[in-house]
Amino acid sequence: MKKSSKIIIVSVLTLGLAGGAFAFGSHHYFSSMSMHEKAEMFEGHVSKRLDLNDVQQDKLGQLTDRITTIMQQVKQERQDHEQFLQQLITDQPLDQTELLSKINQKTAMINDNAPEMVGLLASFVDSLDAEQKAKIKGMIEKRKGHRFGRHARWSE
Repeated sequence: MKKSSKIIIVSVLTLGLAGGAFAFGSHHYFSSMSMHEKAEMFEGHVSKRLDLNDVQQDKLGQLTDRITTIMQQVKQERQDHEQFLQQLITDQPLDQTELLSKINQKTAMINDNAPEMVGLLASFVDSLDAEQKAKIKGMIEKRKGHRFGRHARWSE
């Protein structure tokens, strides 16, 4: 398989897994759950749907643990981020240098975590057989057009 194809597949699956975790979190029952509890529930759902063996479950667990850690970090920074945006909007003129610095910090965090995330995702995906990969493709297709647990409502 070409390297570019692997990168695309890994990106789509990462977004799919993260989207699944957020989908679980968007339901009101799940909103009171901790990030760790949501990850466990997501792991159980994926494990059951794909009929994962112990090695595959371990690889999925490593991936969701890392995603959980990153999401907790993002959540902790959210309040500071909101305060920053409030200040930025009220300041006249808009401090472009400070805004660009904040964007560069966020980009650096993504770039710092990307190699590890791609490696963990690739390890999990490479452990799946053809039938399990087909199930994932079906799950992604089924979710196409859904955003935040609802069907997309686009006017045509």
